[in-house]
Amino acid sequence: MAGGGPVPPGIDITRPNVARVYNAFLDGKDNFAADRAVVESALQIAPDSAGGAKSNRAFLRRVVRYLAAEAGITQFLDIGSGLPSAGNVHEVARDASPRARAAYPGVRVVYVDNDPVVGCTAGRCWPTRRWRGSSRRTPADRKKSWTIPESGPSSISAGQSGC
Repeated sequence: MAGGGPVPPGIDITRPNVARVYNAFLDGKDNFAADRAVVESALQIAPDSAGGAKSNRAFLRRVVRYLAAEAGITQFLDIGSGLPSAGNVHEVARDASPRARAAYPGVRVVYVDNDPVVGCTAGRCWPTRRWRGSSRRTPADRKKSWTIPESGPSSISAGQSGC
């Protein structure tokens, strides 16, 4: 996208998108001028808003690391996952979990986000990343949480530890 790749069909880059704005706050590459303009406006009103987004992401990583390494959680459901970025749930859990490092199927993650921008970008990014066999993406709507199990998180098993 902004990093030089093609714009996925059906994506309007002239209108800001919440997932891309958050990506811009995180200094990501999957955003456009309209998204960065929102960030600039937000920084005028709340100069520490970029720090808040980065703190939020750091908190997610700390929680996942603790749950995988200390609490033995092996399954994660990331609802409203947003655009892929460094330190996604499956990457943090994989690196923190002794089971995942030991060639055990270990940690499983289902990412849930119905934003078409996230779907296009995730489809482009996640299939090329290592460890893709234990993570899945589903386009369910978090506002209709009862549809999430029907949308395909077949990677999650009811009989195992999960969060």
